[in-house]
Amino acid sequence: MVTNNYQNFKGGKIDWLHPDRRILNITWEDMGRIKMRAADLVTNYPSLREGMIVDCKYFDHIDVLIARKSPQTDAQTKALIDKGAQLTGIPGAREPIRMWSMSGMVTKVNPENGGLWLVPVSLEFRTSRVGGS
Repeated sequence: MVTNNYQNFKGGKIDWLHPDRRILNITWEDMGRIKMRAADLVTNYPSLREGMIVDCKYFDHIDVLIARKSPQTDAQTKALIDKGAQLTGIPGAREPIRMWSMSGMVTKVNPENGGLWLVPVSLEFRTSRVGGS
């Protein structure tokens, strides 16, 4: 059973569909464009078309592994990604959820709201010298 505080209901316009991965981009007036993936329980996905106004029921849930980088945590992260995730508490859900990882430096933590600021390793910082080489 999924508790109500994790359930959301919103309506919006479908801007784009990716049928092979069951992805849809929806524009919501209050949140802008959101990319979502339809669970296997969405039986009418093949009938969806760009431009349609649809109602969505979705769930907020995120699992995070935060650890100091080491060969052991890299191996643990790889094992978690290889295993994937499943929707839990939703009867009949079978489709695996693809997971991802991000490495970086934590610059701020806010325990009051669970906020975490992370500078990803993939960002390149460049400096330039003013007035010549």
